[in-house]
Amino acid sequence: MALIACPGCAKEFSDEAAICPHCARPMTGSPDAIAAQSPGREWKIVRLIGGLLMVTGVLAWTGNSTDAGMVFLLGCVIYLGGWLGARWMQRS
Repeated sequence: MALIACPGCAKEFSDEAAICPHCARPMTGSPDAIAAQSPGREWKIVRLIGGLLMVTGVLAWTGNSTDAGMVFLLGCVIYLGGWLGARWMQRS
């Protein structure tokens, strides 16, 4: 076991660690580091867009818009797709 310096915070830690214990920066190339990363920021953005469309659909429904149901349904589908995509990425 050797000590290496983290490129993020410059503190020393074991070369066997997948992430820096001080700043949680993943070490590149390590399979454990890749698994330790979040399931994906893009899935959070997809869920955010779906949520915003759902809110827009509800607000349009209160204003008696004819397309409110479709906007709400589209938001639900996009949100569900983002949720399922994030779960799928965590499994693989």
